[in-house]
Amino acid sequence: MDFPRTAVVTGSDSGIGRAVAVALAAAGVNVGITYHTDRDGAKNTARVVRDNGADAYVRHLDLTDLPNSSAVIDELAADLGGVDVLVNCSGTGTAVPVMEMDFATWREVCRSTWTALSCARSAPSGT
Repeated sequence: MDFPRTAVVTGSDSGIGRAVAVALAAAGVNVGITYHTDRDGAKNTARVVRDNGADAYVRHLDLTDLPNSSAVIDELAADLGGVDVLVNCSGTGTAVPVMEMDFATWREVCRSTWTALSCARSAPSGT
C-alpha cells in the first residue's frame, strides 16, 4: 500500500469530521461516514465526498453502545474493503467545567471516548 485508500471518519456529518472526510476524498480516499443525530448532514457530506470522485458509505453510530458501535465499523469496513485509517471526530461534551459536572454527564462523555478507542482497536485492517 503506497498510501491509504479507505477511511472511516466518525462524526463526519458536520464540523471537523466533515472537513476531514472531504479532504480525504479529495486525496482519493474512499470514506465511511458516521453520524449520531444529523442524518441529513451525513448525507450531505457523502454527496460532497462523491463529488470529489470517492466512494462514500453512511451509517448511524452511537458511541455509547459498544457492541453496536463495533458492528457499524465492521459494516463500513466491509463496504470499503477494509479500513486503512480511522479518524475519530465524534464527541459529546458540555460547557460545564469538569469539576462542576454531574456524574451522569461525566460518564456519558467518557463512555463515548472509550467506545471510540475500542472501535479503533477492533477496526479491520485495510487493503
